[in-house]
Amino acid sequence: MWEANLEKANLLGANLQYAELWEANLEKAYLLGANLQEARLTNANLEKADFGGGIPQQQGLRNANLQGASFGYANLQGANFGSANLQGANLTNANLQEANLTNTEALTNEQIKSACNWEKAYFAKFMSLEEGKWIVDEKEQKARIKELKEDKTSDPQEKPDCYLWKYYSINIVGNHGQEKIQLPS
Repeated sequence: MWEANLEKANLLGANLQYAELWEANLEKAYLLGANLQEARLTNANLEKADFGGGIPQQQGLRNANLQGASFGYANLQGANFGSANLQGANLTNANLQEANLTNTEALTNEQIKSACNWEKAYFAKFMSLEEGKWIVDEKEQKARIKELKEDKTSDPQEKPDCYLWKYYSINIVGNHGQEKIQLPS
């Protein structure tokens, strides 16, 4: 759906898996529990969208306008936010494990550190045209993690509640995005 207008849409629990929402307007959309696995949201406007615990993972959010979007408790594992505008986005208690935050706009250290597993996010990941795959610049990655850890002024007053992400892991199997969920026994 190229340039779809879904402003203020109530997409509670919607199955948008594999959806092609290039340049879609999802401003102030309610996406609680929506399945956005492998959805393409490149250049989408998600300003003030509410993901409230949804599971938007593995989707392309490159260049998306995510100003003021609420990702509280959202599983953002593997999400690609490359060059997205995250000004004022709420990442509190969200899972950033393996999320690509390379070249994001207006993303503060405070926002990053309000999330869980930010140390396992990518801050220096790029596509190698020669090799045809994503590569992490390890030196730049380590420097950015070190910078974040040393910036004590950006530490949240309350530590993020990461209990949920301690026991929750999703492994993408094959090209069909099948999920395998592991919970504590």
